[in-house]
Amino acid sequence: MRVIWLEQAEYELDSHINFIAQHNAQAAVTQDILIQQATERLSTFPMLGRVGRLRHTRELIVPQTPFIAIYRLSPSGDEIHILRLLHAAQKWPPE
Repeated sequence: MRVIWLEQAEYELDSHINFIAQHNAQAAVTQDILIQQATERLSTFPMLGRVGRLRHTRELIVPQTPFIAIYRLSPSGDEIHILRLLHAAQKWPPE
């Protein structure tokens, strides 16, 4: 199964990593690697995340980071779409 990051999720990943890099470049690299590794595991284990708070979504808590990847399986069932990458302190779902 292929993992595809949607535009909003890519933007959020870049924003989070850039923010971390302003304070600690090595931590930013490490966090980016952990996020990429965790989301790539979904290609083999698509049900790894918990049932999402929004219908038809799942939520992957990224180990050793404060991040949660919100994702869904494509209608065809052959792709995983990463919808959002949230910091655990963010309110989710939005009101």
